Amino acid sequence: VIYDDYAHHPTAIKEVIHSVRSLNQDNPIIVIYEPHRTSRFKALEKNFVTALKEANQVFVYPLYDAFELTDPSISIQEFCKNNQFIYIEKNFLPFLLQEFKKGSILICSAGSLSGDIRAILKNNSSLFVDNTSLYS
Repeated sequence: VIYDDYAHHPTAIKEVIHSVRSLNQDNPIIVIYEPHRTSRFKALEKNFVTALKEANQVFVYPLYDAFELTDPSISIQEFCKNNQFIYIEKNFLPFLLQEFKKGSILICSAGSLSGDIRAILKNNSSLFVDNTSLYS
């Protein structure tokens, strides 16, 4: 099952992880998270770690700057390495969706990630579980 949520603040991420867990107690929760806004990520980095650690596994997409200037002091790869998360690029999404298609995947994004996943699912019907999708 794939859940797509606009959650891009630590409190919202934590709450949506708890909601998905209550619906799917037997499935691990796999989060694909896209950091949104350089300033928010920098200010709340520790809070994001705490919220994301509520999931069983976390994959992190590149930071969506949302018209802010890129901050060279922020490294999403280092954030992942330091917190046992896995950094992924767009070309890895089809593999990830195939690998976890029987689990609960939660997308937390206010940027381009949701649209990227919709496009992949629309063009790869083999990724659908029982030929259904939230994006059909």
